Amino acid sequence: MLRESGITEAESIQIVRQWLREGKIKYEGGKGVKKAKYPISHTALELLDEYRMEQNKTEIIKQLKIEIKLKDDQIKGIEELHKNTTEILIQQREELNKEIAILKKENTYLHDDRNRLSKENVELRNKLNGKFSKENSKAVFNHSLNDYKRKLGLSKMVSEKEIQAVYKQLLKLSHPDGGGDGKLFHYIKTDYDSFKQSVKD
Repeated sequence: MLRESGITEAESIQIVRQWLREGKIKYEGGKGVKKAKYPISHTALELLDEYRMEQNKTEIIKQLKIEIKLKDDQIKGIEELHKNTTEILIQQREELNKEIAILKKENTYLHDDRNRLSKENVELRNKLNGKFSKENSKAVFNHSLNDYKRKLGLSKMVSEKEIQAVYKQLLKLSHPDGGGDGKLFHYIKTDYDSFKQSVKD
C-alpha cells in the first residue's frame, strides 16, 4: 500500500516501525512470516492519510519557523537602525544646542559693545557741546574737528567733506528702515548735527 502511494521502501520501513510503536498496527507471527493486521478503528487508507497529515504539519511547522526567524532578523535590523538613528539625532541636537549657546554669547558681546560705543558717543557729544563757550568758537571748531576725526578713526589730513561722507554712510547703515538700531542712528544723527553746527560756527 505504501509503495503504491509513491513512498520509497526505506520510508515505508520507517513508517511501519512508527505505526508499530504507536500501536496503530500489530504483527501476528506465522512460521517466520509476519503479517500486518490493522486495528478495527483504522483502515490502511486512514493510516496513510494520518501519516501524510503529520508530514504536512511537520513541513508547515518547519516553514513557519523559517518565517519567524526571518521576521525576528528583520525586527532586529529595524531596532538596530532605530537605535543608530536615535543616537545620531541626539548628537545633532547636542551640537545645535552648543551652537545656540555660542551664538547667544556672541550676541551678548555685540550688545555690550554697542551699548559701550553708544555711551562713549554720548559722552563725547556732551563733552563737545558743554565744554566750550560761544566766545571761544574758533578754538571750539579747531578742537572739535580733530575730535570728530579721532572719533571716526580718520586721518588728521581728511577734509570736512570726507568727514561728512563718513557720517552719511554711518547714518545709512544704522537707519531703522534698513534694519539698523534706532538709538544708534539717533546718536550718530545728533553727533552729525553737532559736527555741521561746528563747521558753520
